[in-house]
Amino acid sequence: MTLEEDILIEKFIKGLLDKKEKELFIEKMKTDDSFRKKVSLEEELINRLNEKSWHFIKNTNSDELKDIELFFKDKTNDNIKESISRASKNYHSKKNKKRFVFYFAASIALLVSLFYYNLSSGSSPYELYENYIDRENIPSLIDRNDNNPLSKAETLFNEKKYKEASIIFSKAINSKPTNSSIYLYLAISQIELQQYTLAEQTLNKLINSNLIDSEKGYWYKSLLFLKLNSIEQSKELLNLIVKNNYFNHNKAKILLNQLNKE
Repeated sequence: MTLEEDILIEKFIKGLLDKKEKELFIEKMKTDDSFRKKVSLEEELINRLNEKSWHFIKNTNSDELKDIELFFKDKTNDNIKESISRASKNYHSKKNKKRFVFYFAASIALLVSLFYYNLSSGSSPYELYENYIDRENIPSLIDRNDNNPLSKAETLFNEKKYKEASIIFSKAINSKPTNSSIYLYLAISQIELQQYTLAEQTLNKLINSNLIDSEKGYWYKSLLFLKLNSIEQSKELLNLIVKNNYFNHNKAKILLNQLNKE
């Protein structure tokens, strides 16, 4: 979310947009789901909390702020965020200070409790795996070359044709690739095909490679163990990730907390 969009949302909530701007704003909400959710959430945060909530700012440390930021981004919390959006219809506007500072205070005041409540709610290992695997955010391999087999493989992967995709990714790995994403696409394809031993071997190859993103293998291997219900092995890797500040160490901390609540 850009600063320009933040300002635009503020003006919309305060009723400061002219007719043309409001029409464009509403059209964007119709076509952009993430933008629409952001508008609903900001409207609720601004309208729901009054200035008495500001004391949370003084009593919140930097680690908590990082957790709150991660809460907003984490898909596992979408159900809570959607509930906040729905609840916004029941509240009316209140006098507030500058939107940016108020948004910061309101975020902490509302989400500190929701965040830690969410950590305590139980989920099965399979559900946690599905929440954290995040297939859509692996760096893309698609380029302008229509003949690039990796582009074709990623397209097959996105279409959930994992068997066909894994054949192409396997050939690429045998050619000593310089892109860690190939390993990740292949490992997830193998997991989806229930080829768990092969998936672990693929991730071990990534971990033991000289690639700059080799540490990503630990995160996805921890999720593989989660899918297999090997909780202790998963927690061991998650602790390693947190200790060494590896890829997704903040998410690893949250997932560890969730697993320890089970």
